[in-house]
Amino acid sequence: MADDRMVLPLDRAPRGVDLEVVSIAGGCQCSRRLTDMGVAPGTILRVEHSGGWGPMMVHVQGSKIGVGRGLCRKIKVRV
Repeated sequence: MADDRMVLPLDRAPRGVDLEVVSIAGGCQCSRRLTDMGVAPGTILRVEHSGGWGPMMVHVQGSKIGVGRGLCRKIKVRV
């Protein structure tokens, strides 16, 4: 059965909702950096703060991390 939930970049995802990482559109360094922060395909995360400028605050695996908006655009999540 196909999963018809919406897939979109993390920087466009709603706050306070559990999101599943589907893919990371970036090179080795980008993927490695995100994996080091606990973000990889299959990971469940939640956007805590996304308003205004600057990094987005994301709750992932029991921690809050700041992720720059450019990097957020490379993370595809399923709502």
